[in-house]
Amino acid sequence: MSGKKIHITAAVSLRVNTAPVEKLSKENVRFKSISTAYSIDYDRQLQLELREQLDEYNCFVDKLFSNRSFYEYFYSHDADVTESEVEEVFGKDFAHILFALKPYMFETRYCKAENRFFDINSELCGEVNISDERLRFEVSAFSDNYPEETEKHFCLWNWDDDSKDYIEFLDRILPEEFADSTTDYYAPMDCFEQSRYDDCPCFENYRAVLKYLQSHGFLTYYSIRPERETGKWNWYATKQGEIELALLDKSFLSDKRLMRKIELIMSTEGIDSSKPIYFLTNERNQEFISYTPAIFGGHRKLKIYGRLDCKSAKRYIEKGQYVNYRVFFADEETAIAAGYRPCAKCMPEAYKRWKEKQTANG
Repeated sequence: MSGKKIHITAAVSLRVNTAPVEKLSKENVRFKSISTAYSIDYDRQLQLELREQLDEYNCFVDKLFSNRSFYEYFYSHDADVTESEVEEVFGKDFAHILFALKPYMFETRYCKAENRFFDINSELCGEVNISDERLRFEVSAFSDNYPEETEKHFCLWNWDDDSKDYIEFLDRILPEEFADSTTDYYAPMDCFEQSRYDDCPCFENYRAVLKYLQSHGFLTYYSIRPERETGKWNWYATKQGEIELALLDKSFLSDKRLMRKIELIMSTEGIDSSKPIYFLTNERNQEFISYTPAIFGGHRKLKIYGRLDCKSAKRYIEKGQYVNYRVFFADEETAIAAGYRPCAKCMPEAYKRWKEKQTANG
């Protein structure tokens, strides 16, 4: 959904956490799924499965770190090792045990990402320089660890192959009153709470807003890769090994015309963000979103409509004198019904007929 991205490299630093390994139990475990956390107390089968997984994981950790040599080797290598490194030092059998770590229904301190085994409790930070601004972030699943803004930009982040992260950050930036003008079935502020678990209908509205901001030069997407590979980066990054960042120019909030368009996007029910959208005007002089481009353009104040290639209109647009009053119509019938008359420059025959009719009507 992010379109073209600029690829940049992040400097990374790792601070190893050597705190003692804590045994996991039902009381101190953190579940990956909210539904599992809610179900665990009354689903007996789930309780048995949890007990088995906890026992298996605790035995796995005990077996690994009872090997003092591996413990010292692991933490002297930034608590992040590859299968080939372990195989070379400790043999194939030990490496096989280490990289046989299974996925569990709960979060674990020790994880496997591709060919790397690592301690996820270690702190991994990245730093990038973009547009003369320095950004420092901690690689994790928590948005609080990623900066929300710089002096000139808002920062929208995406990681772990979840494009809804962009939506979460955009929701914080759009004016609060937009919540009142959204579709009936969901308001943006409700979507914020649901964004991790439900594919809310108004997510399409957010995606359309992101595309609109990008098309008008306010939003630029970046793909960030680390200067060196680490397991924790791979764990939280997208499948492409990237952490994505969209920088949104803060000046978009002061562009009243653009904000009116965004409000219309947010208030349009059933929008399809995969299609190009066009802002057209109907016979009641109300703007609406269409997936078909306009055939005629008009001037809202002068009540004139004409061809899109009208040389007269283009001259004014180039001077910036026409844009704020620019409207678009699907056809002539709609423009006429909305009270507009033909342009004398680009539609002389239609203008002549209109003029004759005006004269005839007195």
